[in-house]
Amino acid sequence: MKRIVFLLLLFGFFHLAALGQDYGSVKGKKVYRSLEEALANKNDVYNLRLYRFKWEDLQLIATLKQLQYLALENGKLDSLPEAICSLPDIRTLNLCGNKFTKIPEGVRRMKQLDYLVMYDNEIREVPAWIGELTNLKTLILVRNKIDSISPGIGRLHKLSDFAVNNNMLRHLPKEIGELRSLRELSADGNQLTQLPEEITRLKNLETLEVNSNYLSSLPEELGKCSKLARVQASSNRLTSLPASLSRLRELKSLVLENNSFDSSIEHFVFPMRLEHLELTGKAIHQIPISLQHCKDLQHIKITHTSIASIPNWLNELKAINWLELNNNQLTVIHDLPDLHKLRVFRVSGNLLDTVPGNILLLPALETADISNNPITHIPVEIQHAAKLTWLSIYSTWISNTEYMAYKRLVGKHIALPHDKIVFFEDEDRPCYIDGLLDTSEVFTHMEVNPHFIKGHQAWQNFAVDHLRKNKVAGVQDSVVLRYIVRDEGGFSNLQVVHYKFEQTRDEAVYLMKLSCPYWVPASISGRRVNLWRRQVFIFDGEGIKVGDHPNDP
Repeated sequence: MKRIVFLLLLFGFFHLAALGQDYGSVKGKKVYRSLEEALANKNDVYNLRLYRFKWEDLQLIATLKQLQYLALENGKLDSLPEAICSLPDIRTLNLCGNKFTKIPEGVRRMKQLDYLVMYDNEIREVPAWIGELTNLKTLILVRNKIDSISPGIGRLHKLSDFAVNNNMLRHLPKEIGELRSLRELSADGNQLTQLPEEITRLKNLETLEVNSNYLSSLPEELGKCSKLARVQASSNRLTSLPASLSRLRELKSLVLENNSFDSSIEHFVFPMRLEHLELTGKAIHQIPISLQHCKDLQHIKITHTSIASIPNWLNELKAINWLELNNNQLTVIHDLPDLHKLRVFRVSGNLLDTVPGNILLLPALETADISNNPITHIPVEIQHAAKLTWLSIYSTWISNTEYMAYKRLVGKHIALPHDKIVFFEDEDRPCYIDGLLDTSEVFTHMEVNPHFIKGHQAWQNFAVDHLRKNKVAGVQDSVVLRYIVRDEGGFSNLQVVHYKFEQTRDEAVYLMKLSCPYWVPASISGRRVNLWRRQVFIFDGEGIKVGDHPNDP
């Protein structure tokens, strides 16, 4: 039965595509995209969509008496011919991407209108007469300059989808609560500081989107919206959730990242049928306990908290396919052997020095991110990973030698994004060679000089991290090395220009050769060239400082 339904839907899709069908257009009828062609077929024109048109030609649209779907997009319109507004059967009106500063007043005469979309204009308000469009089901006014909505909006009892994202609204009228058919309310990217309590009267509301506002709380009785399935309130100022949300049996998705939740969220009772959760808050020290009862959870994203460990019960949430715990305070992660559906595993930006290798062996795992952690080794289990295709090791303590070894071992089927090398990565040639046969074309001055992959401070950090202190302890010296940075990457012709002690000389040469793969060659007019360069190593008895020779450009 499911196969038959799928084939019917697929057939319908291709049939509509063949007719050039647009959303909101009359099904089974051609969508005309040329006014000239439409005028030649007046009695058969139900759908008209124009991108290029002249103002004087728009009057002719009024002769298309059968017209029900009209789209006039990206035409720099700031008004609409009155004659068009007299068309008796217009049900869909699309005026996106124009220069309207208000909804054309003539639209109030389109009594059959059920779909009005005017995103990407310069509309300042939703007028009182909007309530006269009693058949309106969809009203989309995204990306305008709206700062007020008239109470007249409350008369749109058939309205099911209302979107005012990315405007300048500071509040929503309480009459929103009278939209008894409303299923989706989207008000992302405004300046809302609170939502009217009357929203809790919307018994058919399924989706509430209020991301990127200034909300410090959600309506206390939001749980009365018994059909609510999706709540998105990220990038606000929320510190807690209303207890009534726990009663929402239909709630599937709760997106709350980039807020400042306090520790009370740890004991909040999340609805048991929850499938998707995104959460942040530095005051959070443990994954909310009630989530252990949410057996349908598939997507967990808990970031920028103070959580230091993962509870054992997480392994019991066997439906999880996405687990993202970036930028927390995790110091240890235990095996998660029962998460057989896990496809994405992200723990970037924590305090982990190791990750259980068995996680990489999970049968569905495709993506893992262990970057920005003090991890020193790639788990050996990567060799036997079933579906893994991507493992990020950016900003870890994994050595270049180990990275290169695993790249040779698994690199053909697993990508290993890293910041270990940005230029020289030729496995068939040594990075450093003792000399060039011909040095006559080696420059001494250049437009773009050689540089360490992440700048001088990264070079200094590299030298400090790799200094063998026991070999130069208590010795003070200044060592100068001269060498060629090759156009193809790597060094050659290394010479010791100045030193006092053999141990500091040897240490400088050791560090210089060790850093070889990390240097990007010089260039002129975009062409890489060989360049002589000098580097100074200053040993102070305890540490080291490095830098270009002051006489080098």
